[in-house]
Amino acid sequence: MNFDIYAWIRDFDIGFSTTHRLNTAINAAFMEAGIAIAYPQRDLHLISTPDNATGSENEPKA
Repeated sequence: MNFDIYAWIRDFDIGFSTTHRLNTAINAAFMEAGIAIAYPQRDLHLISTPDNATGSENEPKA
C-alpha cells in the first residue's frame, strides 16, 4: 500500500518530528481497527555448485 499524505507546517525544523507523529498516529489507528500491514516476503534460493566453481582452479598449483 502506498499513501500520499500532505500536511502544512509552519516551521521546516519540525518536519521530521511531524512526520513521525503522523506515522505513529496512523499506525495506532490501523492497530485499533485491526488492520495489519504485512511486511514484504523475501525468498532466498541456495544453489549447490561443484567444488571447482568456488575459484579453486585459479589458485597456484604446488
